Amino acid sequence: HYYRKQVAEGRAPQKAEVAMSKNMKLGRNVTLIAVGLVLAGFFIFVFGFAGYEIQYGDTGFTIDATGWEDMTIQYEKIQSIEYQESCSVGMRTYGFGDVPMQLGLYTNEEFGSYVRFAYSASSAAVVLKVDGQTVVIGGKDAASTRDIYDAIYQRMEKD
Repeated sequence: HYYRKQVAEGRAPQKAEVAMSKNMKLGRNVTLIAVGLVLAGFFIFVFGFAGYEIQYGDTGFTIDATGWEDMTIQYEKIQSIEYQESCSVGMRTYGFGDVPMQLGLYTNEEFGSYVRFAYSASSAAVVLKVDGQTVVIGGKDAASTRDIYDAIYQRMEKD
């Protein structure tokens, strides 16, 4: 109350202006530029380089993921493979994700805890059971996800 009364009467002490030296201004500007560059680098990484590639071999395939651990799966260890047009993501428990990728450990009601390598733009997914673990792979769209399914399925048949 006292301060408000002083302000109303025009008797409140004025805040002192803090003069910034040239060094202080330079330090502030350098800090702002550094923060801007870090943020720009983060967004370029997330939106420009995040992704994965699948490298198919004779006995297995490797998911080479930017920003997450790569995973190699042997065809003979795949217990089941299924293509789902709409796969529930659930909740990320550890990893990298949301836009544009979902990479890491997730959990949902259907699979429990599982590993996910998927683009966020498509809900289609290839669901693999490998040594009792569920692995979900999703392409950029339904067609590319179907291509992944076909490629793995054909190689499993040969094995």
